Amino acid sequence: MKPLTRLAQALGRRSPSDLQPLAERDEPPELRPVVAAMDDLLLRLDHALHSQRTFVADAAHELRTPLTALQLQLQLAERAGDDEQRAAAFTKLHQRLDRAIHLVQQLLTAARQEGGTGEAAQVPVNLLEVARACIGERYDQASAKNIDLGIVEAEADLDGPCLPGNADGLRILIGNLLDNALRYTAPGGRIDVTVAQTEREIVLQVADDGIGIAPTERARVFDRFYRGAGHAEWGSGLGLSIVRSVANAHQATVALCDGPTGRGLLVTVRFSMPDKTVGVGSTNRS
Repeated sequence: MKPLTRLAQALGRRSPSDLQPLAERDEPPELRPVVAAMDDLLLRLDHALHSQRTFVADAAHELRTPLTALQLQLQLAERAGDDEQRAAAFTKLHQRLDRAIHLVQQLLTAARQEGGTGEAAQVPVNLLEVARACIGERYDQASAKNIDLGIVEAEADLDGPCLPGNADGLRILIGNLLDNALRYTAPGGRIDVTVAQTEREIVLQVADDGIGIAPTERARVFDRFYRGAGHAEWGSGLGLSIVRSVANAHQATVALCDGPTGRGLLVTVRFSMPDKTVGVGSTNRS
């Protein structure tokens, strides 16, 4: 029992911040698998804590700008000379407040997804129904910009549950893709959502004819807080990072390319379905 006692004492002497691998290397063969498993756990904990510290620091930095802007806008509203100036100042104040609320919501979502607290037991989810619900929630926003937002449905049998997953996570994934498309598509534009099945995968696509993303930036847009240059529209820089996090939790892949018309953006998410044998039919837009 002496080797086990030494190992327990070595762990007991450690501080909570000391997550380096165990220095004990003279353990008997019976303890080596235990020590190896502990070392692996310590390394994973160290990586998780490092990611958490980085996320908190980035979040604090990102929140500083909108909060400072809110304070300045409030001061301008207080110094307004007449009702017209005051009304304009309060309109901008509401806009900045909406942006700050959106950023906080995205930060909370990103923290849950990347920290693992957003994970849940996977259950059968109908991806088409989730997509329809997300589109319905954004109908007024699309109508306000005169954007043709619709879904292209495969004629394959998608009436029943077809994807083992987390419904809330998939709703977040589709919602962020739609929000990005709506933000960067000009009034009068078009956004198509496609859900299709093959023998081995379910494919979700969101295509728009907006400003798109330059090929040189497509790898970086999945980084937290990255915003492409030259975009007039405001964004949190978290949407695609959250999309990738949810996709990773579902063992799915995300790819970006030019839209079908050569402009805009086409986002393709592929969910592996090795046990499915449903083919793809023609498509109809609704």
